[in-house]
Amino acid sequence: MSFAELEWFVHGFNNGTVTDYHMSAFLMAVCIRGMTNEEATSLTLAMVRTGRQVILDGVQPTKPKVDHQSTGGVGDKVSLILTPLIACFDVVVPQFSCRGLGHTGGLLDKIESIPGVSANVSTEQYIRLLDQVGCSVVAPSSDFVPVGEGIRSLRDVCGAVDNVALVASSIMSKKLAERPDSLFLDVKMGSGAFCSNLHDAASLASMMVSIGEQAGIDTVCMITNNDQPIGSMVGNWLEVKEAIDVMKGGSSSYKFASEVRETCIAQASVMLGLAGKADSFAQGCEKAESMLDSGAALLKFAEMVEAQGGNKDMILNPEEHNLGEVLKLVHLAHDDMVVQNVDAYNIGVGSMRLGAGRMYAQGPIDGQAGIELHAKTGSVVKRGDPIFTAFVGAGEIIGLDSPQVRLRNGFQKGVDAFKLIQNAPNNWVPVPPSNIEYFVDRNGLVPFKCLKK
Repeated sequence: MSFAELEWFVHGFNNGTVTDYHMSAFLMAVCIRGMTNEEATSLTLAMVRTGRQVILDGVQPTKPKVDHQSTGGVGDKVSLILTPLIACFDVVVPQFSCRGLGHTGGLLDKIESIPGVSANVSTEQYIRLLDQVGCSVVAPSSDFVPVGEGIRSLRDVCGAVDNVALVASSIMSKKLAERPDSLFLDVKMGSGAFCSNLHDAASLASMMVSIGEQAGIDTVCMITNNDQPIGSMVGNWLEVKEAIDVMKGGSSSYKFASEVRETCIAQASVMLGLAGKADSFAQGCEKAESMLDSGAALLKFAEMVEAQGGNKDMILNPEEHNLGEVLKLVHLAHDDMVVQNVDAYNIGVGSMRLGAGRMYAQGPIDGQAGIELHAKTGSVVKRGDPIFTAFVGAGEIIGLDSPQVRLRNGFQKGVDAFKLIQNAPNNWVPVPPSNIEYFVDRNGLVPFKCLKK
């Protein structure tokens, strides 16, 4: 279909002259026949043009604007760190995001687990936040891509949720509406992610890069593995605490926070390259690591939280603040064992059953709920060692089961996530390497190890 045809159809759906039945038929046709990159770009631009766009030229006009987007995964708190970290380099980081649905969690749920913080702001407030702080994490107001919500609802009911072109247009329409100078994407791949395999992840990454480039935005993407959770914590406030710990710099008190740190430094390097702040990947990593260790990213994060209504002391001194009583269960090793696998999907579902995620849009969540991992793939544990701890807030929450029921159900799903076997040399498995696997730009897909050379 041509751009003119797609624009007529999308705008007709937005104003009511194209019915739900017609749009449903179109979505199913896309699932059956697919879309070319050019058609996906036309669909995305048509969606953008149903609403307003942010004009960022007047926001700190001398500074580059670099946006980033993750497709979401279990334990993915990287964006919490990247946003303030990049802003420390005199780069404006606009960040439209969304709330979680299902097992992968959402960035807005994490930021809103900080008491007082609001992600629902007007466009004018959003621009003021960016001008004042240099970064912000907010939900797009309803006048941005207004057609998007209706299309997403129909995708849910007509079996069009997983189509690459429709996912790409949904994500990229919000990003193009912001009009950044450049865009960094992180496509998660594995059992804990939307894309379960490399074929789907590469297809989505390539299409989104193509859409960005055709729209005049310098766009690159990393494909990262999410077969097991990222870092130690899964759950909203739990992930914020781990992110804070990483932003303090140096060694972490969380067992697997080094995975988060390494991913942040690598992705920050690419974003600094897009912003013209680094001439090579190695230089970008060096700059990002130095800034992270200085504590500047934590101060910027606290500034952002305060500007969005939160208490910055909760960020600077989280150990001095208690969100409320929690209930917890610890899974202990019954013998000397080797962890052969940790399935991110089951950890994500377990966290959702605890109350950290939602099964339907606008459903309630428990900000304190989640799972802390004490062992992961390759770990050797002794009898009585903790494997994971499940948490729920002790208070009743309307729309959720009782804390005790949620704790029992989520804990059991967490148990199911671990494949344990008797400790013996022939049962040992290697610790997985860096979770960044591929890099995608306008020239195609290359293994990440080639980028580091």
